Amino acid sequence: MDTKSGDKNAANTGGADGLVKTVSVLLRDNKCKFNIDESYDQNDKEKLGNDAGQQDSGMINCLMEKLTSKKFLEEKETKNSFYLVDNENMKIKKLKEHGHSASLNDDLSPLQYERTKYVPTLPKAFASEYQILEENYGDDFINKNDYEDVKRFLKNLHNLPMLNVKESNNNNNESFKGGNILKIGIILSGGPAPGGHNVISGIYDYAKRYNEQSQVIGFLGGIDGLYSKNYVTITDSMMNRFRNLGGFNMLWSGRGKVKNKDDLIAIENIVSKLKLNGLVIIGGDGSNSNAALISEYFAERKIPISIIGVPKTIDGDLKSEAIEISFGFDTATRTYSEIIGNLCTDVKTGHNVYHVVRVMGRSASHVVLECALQTRPNVVLIGEEVEQLNLSLKDIVKNIVNIILKRKSLNKNYGVILLPEGLIEFVPEMKILISELNVILKDGPFDASKLQKSKEVWDFLPPIIRDQLLMDRESTGYIQVGKIATERLIIVLVESELAKLNNKNLNIQFMSHYLGYEGRCAIPSNFDCNYCYALGYNAALLIDHKKTGYMSIIRNLADSYTNWIPAAIPFLRIMHVIKDNTGNEFPAVKRYLVDLNSPLFNVLKEVRGLWSLYDLYRSPGPIQFNGHLGNARCYTVKTPTKDNLLCQNADDLELIINLTNKNTNGNNGHNNHNVSDDNKTKDGESSSTSSFKKTNYNLSDNNTNTNYNNISDGSTFGNTTLLNNTTCNVKFDGVNTSNNQESSTSDVLSAEPVNQGFYEQHASSYKSLGCMSELQTSRLYNKLELPELCSDLKAKVRAGKQYISNDPYTQKQILSNYPHMSYENKFQIQEIFHDKYASPISFEIRIGIVFLSRQAPGAMNVLCGLYRRLKLLKGVCIAFYGLYGLLHNKYIIIDDDNIAKYLNQGGLELTGNSPEHSLFDKENRNKVCETVTQLQLNGLVMPGSNITITEAALLSEYFLEKKIPTSVVGIPLTGSNNLIHELIETCVGFDSSTKVYASLIGNVLTDAVSMPKYWHFIRLMGRSPSHEVLECALQTHPNVVIISEEYGAADKTLWRVVQDIADVVCARADVGKNYGTVLIPDALLMHLPHMKILLSEISDILNEASEKGQLLEARNDLVNLSGVDHGQLTSEWVSKLTPWSLALLKTFPQFIIKELLQVDLRSMRFEQLETEQLLLQMVKEELQDRKKKGKYSGSFMGLTHFFGYQGRSSLPSEFDCKLAYAYGHAASIVIESGLTGYIVSIRGLCGNVKDWKLFAIPFISLMKILPKGQGSKYLKSASKGDLPVIPSAPVDLNGKAYRSLKIALQKWQMEDRFCNPGPIQFEGNASNYYNRILFEEQSEYFEMLRYVECYANILKDTCRFGVSADYLKNVFVQLCGMLVLAYKPNDILSNMPYIGSIEDYYDWENQRKRMN
Repeated sequence: MDTKSGDKNAANTGGADGLVKTVSVLLRDNKCKFNIDESYDQNDKEKLGNDAGQQDSGMINCLMEKLTSKKFLEEKETKNSFYLVDNENMKIKKLKEHGHSASLNDDLSPLQYERTKYVPTLPKAFASEYQILEENYGDDFINKNDYEDVKRFLKNLHNLPMLNVKESNNNNNESFKGGNILKIGIILSGGPAPGGHNVISGIYDYAKRYNEQSQVIGFLGGIDGLYSKNYVTITDSMMNRFRNLGGFNMLWSGRGKVKNKDDLIAIENIVSKLKLNGLVIIGGDGSNSNAALISEYFAERKIPISIIGVPKTIDGDLKSEAIEISFGFDTATRTYSEIIGNLCTDVKTGHNVYHVVRVMGRSASHVVLECALQTRPNVVLIGEEVEQLNLSLKDIVKNIVNIILKRKSLNKNYGVILLPEGLIEFVPEMKILISELNVILKDGPFDASKLQKSKEVWDFLPPIIRDQLLMDRESTGYIQVGKIATERLIIVLVESELAKLNNKNLNIQFMSHYLGYEGRCAIPSNFDCNYCYALGYNAALLIDHKKTGYMSIIRNLADSYTNWIPAAIPFLRIMHVIKDNTGNEFPAVKRYLVDLNSPLFNVLKEVRGLWSLYDLYRSPGPIQFNGHLGNARCYTVKTPTKDNLLCQNADDLELIINLTNKNTNGNNGHNNHNVSDDNKTKDGESSSTSSFKKTNYNLSDNNTNTNYNNISDGSTFGNTTLLNNTTCNVKFDGVNTSNNQESSTSDVLSAEPVNQGFYEQHASSYKSLGCMSELQTSRLYNKLELPELCSDLKAKVRAGKQYISNDPYTQKQILSNYPHMSYENKFQIQEIFHDKYASPISFEIRIGIVFLSRQAPGAMNVLCGLYRRLKLLKGVCIAFYGLYGLLHNKYIIIDDDNIAKYLNQGGLELTGNSPEHSLFDKENRNKVCETVTQLQLNGLVMPGSNITITEAALLSEYFLEKKIPTSVVGIPLTGSNNLIHELIETCVGFDSSTKVYASLIGNVLTDAVSMPKYWHFIRLMGRSPSHEVLECALQTHPNVVIISEEYGAADKTLWRVVQDIADVVCARADVGKNYGTVLIPDALLMHLPHMKILLSEISDILNEASEKGQLLEARNDLVNLSGVDHGQLTSEWVSKLTPWSLALLKTFPQFIIKELLQVDLRSMRFEQLETEQLLLQMVKEELQDRKKKGKYSGSFMGLTHFFGYQGRSSLPSEFDCKLAYAYGHAASIVIESGLTGYIVSIRGLCGNVKDWKLFAIPFISLMKILPKGQGSKYLKSASKGDLPVIPSAPVDLNGKAYRSLKIALQKWQMEDRFCNPGPIQFEGNASNYYNRILFEEQSEYFEMLRYVECYANILKDTCRFGVSADYLKNVFVQLCGMLVLAYKPNDILSNMPYIGSIEDYYDWENQRKRMN
């Protein structure tokens, strides 16, 4: 008995001991009697084993109490948590907040919170307790003629000296120490600019530094707030909320003016009554002109109130010898440059479009000049140069067409064109036209016959521009030139000129962009944070010194922050006298245009000829706040050299030029600008043995008579010959260009004529480090963390559970259409694991990769990951040049040299992509079979969207049918995230692209509340689903969010969408908010039932017309609704529309009808369809109707934005970099294991990278049968009955992310909880952020898995010999039930014990009731 008792106690002791060890990580609370940090002796163990059941229960109770305690959850999980219930009686496990995005009730993002803690660095002149104001009465920065003119108006300010602030460590008579009680007023005036809040914080901190009793008050809504005495006293908490943040939403801005002496008297009365010591006016030339007038008036009347101006404008037109840069310019231009750089990367990938970009900047071209230097576009127009050369619109268009044709001759059917916002104002003939229009429209209705000098140019303009000239008016009645869509004007005129050439092979597409509101309220760069803070601090110091009539300036900006020189310049020195429209003279601060003799413009002239023809694009990337790039300067502050703007390496530049020209004419090595098809060549000779003839280039335009037609192959660039040995192993029809590597299997290809175009561009491309920005270069050296299995040479797969559709018809169709794949993978999910018994691969594994979908950030990291894995295996990685390369055996063999410059980069410049889908065609699948057979590929990786993965499934089935031993593996790569699934958490590219869009949307939202008068309608690019809109909404908190799936599920019409938007507009107007934002998905119209029918009918009509060769006629008939006369249809094509579709089509404006005809339903491409413009117009009409009925009394002005191309080729986020890199490795492992017909999936993405789990999901497990009409164009002759495909994953209307949005929208509609996530960061806390949808949908699942794993281990250690039988039985029953649910959910009833039939039970029950 004693022995048995001792054995039992030993067993119990061991069990408890094991349990303690298992939970050792969790139990570290001194209050817990099982605290493992306390040592315990043998007596403790014996005592612990006396009562096994009681101790087990105590241990579990203690554990559960610990696990669910608030203290534990806060310490061990996250600091960002909240509880549904937390009281004395009960606790429900907390819901962890994202932490990477704002709480849905918050109005600041995590990055914004972080930025509020940033402490700007003051110039050392401010650091000491004492300062000296050094006066300079010299003629610095004085234009004598202007000065004398202005003196007539500002008689009391003409004697003011220049001031420089000097530090002093001595309390002498000259030095000054603050200490006065100050009361300073602040006015924000004009358009917002990044950094305005830091000007305020500089003023506030100076005032409070020396005397806490000082006050700073802010007038709300600009100078109008001063007139109306509407102001707020700034407090510490208020100031701290807005430090280092963009926008003017702390005080709002306005465009009020000082119109006359009555206004000056009113200002005097108000500021005197408030007992202000000083008034700081923060604005541009107009605002500072107001400041000068007020200052003169106060000086004349001896009013002791200082008036100080601060130079604010993103336009840069305050830049002069004295004012090195206006604040906000750095942030705005870098924000625009990020977008333009992304567009440059985009065209280098797709090679199929010209992006025409108009950049905000009012009349001056400073912004477009800075952006051009940052990004190196092919064409950049400087308005001031256009005016100097007296270029007409026809001249401008002719020059652009000339460059387009020259690029076409170099097989470059793409490019980037930059225009300044005020270009029209610089065209002499347009100046005359606008002047005449202003006079005519002021007198009455417009009549073209009234034009005397500009009738010809009016007739030359397209109708859309004529309408804008007549409709967009200022409050004064004059034309708002800045709102004229110059980019659209240029596109229409260029297309017209190209059409005159009658060359069908040109096929050039254009996409217009306007960059403006996206940059005005961005989170300011470190430069602007420090610059603005110093400007404000300096302004307060000047007031403390009782100085007036000055503008606060900071000089020596190219140096470090501490070496900046605070100064002040009298208004008089930067003003001149101008006349208003009535001929009255008045003084105004000068608006400085681009100096065509400046070093900045001269360096542009030296390089733009090369930019026009050779792709030297540069992508600056997003603004960084941490790390060595956090304090970068724009080129306007620090002028670049010519080498900085080229490749910084003559050999690289020579290589790029010669590789480009080599493809133009392989016979003679010259660059021939004839664009006819006769010049196309065959590339059947070995490039390793051929050399290029010496070619001279003169592509600079140093002469003053600059003309774009002068770009030629002249004579002075340099006599050089291309080096034969390039760094890329490029395949040209069976010959490898590398001198040091044999071509092996690939030599079997036959020489085949190839059209010069997409393939040649990528095959001949060379990326120079000198063309990469500092951020791009730094990303090359970023080491990526990987799951351990990715580098494990013994990583293999093991079969897991089956996953198959529950629908019998879908199962039948899958088995019918994919019999070989069904037999091969049996619907089993495969998990990648470490197989210690696995043998290393003993053969040279060869894997190809092809990108067949739209661009998505991170694509290059997929390739890099695949290559790195194959390098470990000593295998070969082959990348095809898109679909064309896959069909025609054109590829590049990846090696260290050619892949080194693409790690962590955006776009797909190395190989390109092919958005068209042609593998549904059996003939094309045959060609792919030939390619993979000739190359002896073991596997083919196909990253892409749902359509690409469906093609991969068809290809895999075809390979199995033909017994081709090449595995096909897919990777979810799409910015639209349309492959998310229960088994796939997110897609590569979604995180990055939505971060870019959310940042731009956040900027627009801040702008909306900074100058609260506009409704912004924002459309986001995407395929059918609305995932981008959902994610960006959760990140930014707009007022109205349209989710296509919601309206489609409810069968709502377009009219219902308009009604919903109008309802919110009216509700906000009732509380005085005539502004807001609306997010719109790209494919909204395709989800609305009536629109879906209309688009399908139009698509069928155009397909039929195309087959008959009457496509143009059909388009014209539909656009003009030809043949519709009094209800009678005479047009063959219009008559094919059903009556209800025709009626709907007739309600749309003509520009929308044109765009409807451009929609590609097959690839779900909707970027040409300006849904935002349509909704804006319809909402405006609805509001007008409501106003007539007395249901709406607000004012409505709308602006539209489209974000799409701006994000799809951006630098990938840190999350996407790691995810894509891991996917590349995982795809290789799946192929190494001999699997085919699988898509790779990585789970646990909410956790640490080392904890990510790698899986392979059968294609057929994801398939569904689509409803008739969806995707049918691709599926002709491809199926046996209905073809199962991988569908585009819609937004789950029962999902957690959508439900969170719907709850939050109730507040967002009326309350302004706008958030700005800020630009993508690569250092600091923000670099680790991942998207909100992933968190909402997967974090709870991931956390439960972690806890279940922990509990299972505890349970395993608990259920040892000695545990009570009752407890063990309970565990056994529960686990059996769980296993039945997991593996046989449909057989639950069959596993129930037999207790008789149900009928027996009811007979017995009825008998019992009768007896009672």
